[in-house]
Amino acid sequence: MQGKTQENRGLTIKDVLKKEIYLVGDDKHVNDFLYVFDMFNNATVIEEKQIDGVFNVHDNAFLIICTGDKEKYLEIIKQINLDRGMYAFAEELFEDLDFDWNKLAGGRKIILWGIGHECDRFENKSMFCEGNNVYGYVDSEKRMDYRNGKKVFLPEEISGWRDYFVIITTIKYYEQVAMELSSYGLVEGIDYCSYMRQYDAFSDHYVMPSEMMKKAYYAEVTEGAYCREPFTKCQIVTGGDVVPCSCPPLVDSLPIGNIFCEECNAVWNSVEAKIFRLSIINRTYAFCNLNLCGKARNYDNDVGVKSIETP
Repeated sequence: MQGKTQENRGLTIKDVLKKEIYLVGDDKHVNDFLYVFDMFNNATVIEEKQIDGVFNVHDNAFLIICTGDKEKYLEIIKQINLDRGMYAFAEELFEDLDFDWNKLAGGRKIILWGIGHECDRFENKSMFCEGNNVYGYVDSEKRMDYRNGKKVFLPEEISGWRDYFVIITTIKYYEQVAMELSSYGLVEGIDYCSYMRQYDAFSDHYVMPSEMMKKAYYAEVTEGAYCREPFTKCQIVTGGDVVPCSCPPLVDSLPIGNIFCEECNAVWNSVEAKIFRLSIINRTYAFCNLNLCGKARNYDNDVGVKSIETP
């Protein structure tokens, strides 16, 4: 392994997918990772003793370690002198599950169209914060020159609209603004969208997918309970949040999406929904209050559960 070094860098799924990917770890954590990160389903699962050989054969190899025992694998890595840029613990990829406006903008500067109370709510309550690449604001009436240190423009003061990604922060005038942006050649969903695309702007119970994944991934397995709820039904609560349980308080009203922000299919198949279902599949029940839930029953005798096809 001597001489096989590579510069360390910020890790993204996009970067890793360019590599020859290998997974190693215990069955539970490998399966959990692949259930949510299904883009890695073609990766090769190897045993610990095979790690050194993989990197001696494949120059483009990258190792994802799926385990709850990091110290064990850090010792193995030290023994074979594996460079930091050639492996990652699965947890290091979890943040890629989180909504990122910069990622959606694809490197373009962001313009917020609308500076009213909805813009206030979006900026103050959502995850839209200092790390976003905001160029400025657009207001048809230009009621102020600057907002949060960024310039406020009239629509006609912006040139080269294709150089920007626009977040429309008004519901009442969304269609009117969208029509104007379309007249500039911008495409909805690619060059502009509603601020409601990020539904945590509405939810009082929102939890980042990366935090959900950590909880489901590292929680201890619990014997003797199973529930069909997240696979067969959900409930819409105040504000449009969709909860994957017929009794939201039993899961702390944890939402998997919001019907005001997304289509029903998008909510049902969201990454939050997938992680919630994982917590049932891997029998950690990380988001359930089993002490209060009357539906918990013996897993092994629940034959019907075994035939469920999980999304």
